[in-house]
Amino acid sequence: MFSLNNEFPSIILDIGSESTKAGIGGEDAPHFVFSSYYGQDLTKNEYYVGDNVLNPRLNSEILKMKANGSVGNWESVMEILDHLFKDKLQVDASDYPILLTETYGTEQGTRSKFAEILFEKFQTPALYFAHDAVLSLFALGKSSGLVVDLGSTTRVVPVHEGYILRSGIGTSQMGSILIEDLYRHLLHTRGTPNLEHKYFSKNQNKNYNTNTSNQMNLNGGFQYRKSHNQFFDHLIYKDMKESLSNVVQDKDIIIELIQNGSNSSNYVDLNYELPNKMSLADLQLDSSLIVETWFSENNYLNKNGLNVSNLNPNFSSNNIVPIQDLVAHSINNSLTDIKQSLSECILFTGGGALTKGIIPRAEKEIQNKMFKNSNCKVIQFENSIETRFSSWIGGSILASLTFFQHLWISKKQYEENGPQIVEEKFLKK
Repeated sequence: MFSLNNEFPSIILDIGSESTKAGIGGEDAPHFVFSSYYGQDLTKNEYYVGDNVLNPRLNSEILKMKANGSVGNWESVMEILDHLFKDKLQVDASDYPILLTETYGTEQGTRSKFAEILFEKFQTPALYFAHDAVLSLFALGKSSGLVVDLGSTTRVVPVHEGYILRSGIGTSQMGSILIEDLYRHLLHTRGTPNLEHKYFSKNQNKNYNTNTSNQMNLNGGFQYRKSHNQFFDHLIYKDMKESLSNVVQDKDIIIELIQNGSNSSNYVDLNYELPNKMSLADLQLDSSLIVETWFSENNYLNKNGLNVSNLNPNFSSNNIVPIQDLVAHSINNSLTDIKQSLSECILFTGGGALTKGIIPRAEKEIQNKMFKNSNCKVIQFENSIETRFSSWIGGSILASLTFFQHLWISKKQYEENGPQIVEEKFLKK
């Protein structure tokens, strides 16, 4: 039986906007990684999660469980957790304390709602919340540093001795969401190709891509929803992002490519084949301009005269900030005696940190932005697993340490004090 005074196997759970990572504490990597999207049957009010999302269903929507740190539908959270415990880990949640990662600035009340679900529905014996930036540093064996998280957006988070320095946090809307929006625009400029999906039959694809309404009538009146198409389009844009994106090491290369095109000494004939076998050629300049948005104004948006809010109404051009500006602002606004520890450990995490060329370019831009005698060191994990799952790995390390065991909030404490104990205990973390 779980006790606050004894070491006990725990479940580490990292629910991101794109994927959910889960496994047992003390392991080197999560046992399971599956989609954080979910499907909702509109006729039966039923949910389907995990790999089942990839199977299109009639009269249903495909939705995102979590966006910008906020949960849109708590029923979907319960379904995903149930799927995780029963089908993936195959454990009884009442036997395992759970460490749950969170992003700084998560909507108020989210912790207490998770606590309510885990303690009351799943009967977990204990719970702990830890910030993903702090955990990423733990995965590196550090407790202080500046974490640059290149995820759905970009976040720069300074951490000192395991505590987040709130005044130094910086964000930019440049990230995977905007990158995929830019690839979507790129495809439209190439003639709005029919993005056929392997998950649909040939006849379904034909109907799917010619109907712009929210409902698509197929198979005797049953309906596919527009959200299915958007989800599978997202998978294509995501693949383009991961396959084509390459950060140039000097922004002058971009200018030279614009001026000379295929006659440039830096030109590479970059192609991409869509699911419908249509091949897109000459993608080097556009794909480089897209990821250049991380560093300079000489990017895809400005080259094409685009207002980012027209691509995504949730975005604003005022919130597209270069990485080096975010880093410099964070370090310069920190106390003098900790600036050095931040400068010497600038850790890049998230899927965007795996973009070709981004680490050396980031180090160059940050060094140029900071004062001459600044010894800035940009760090990346040794492999893609650590880069993608650093916060989960850090949680796995933390939960297995002896000193940590008394930090759990037990189910008994929750029952005696109510949900507010969760918000109170982690308020200053």
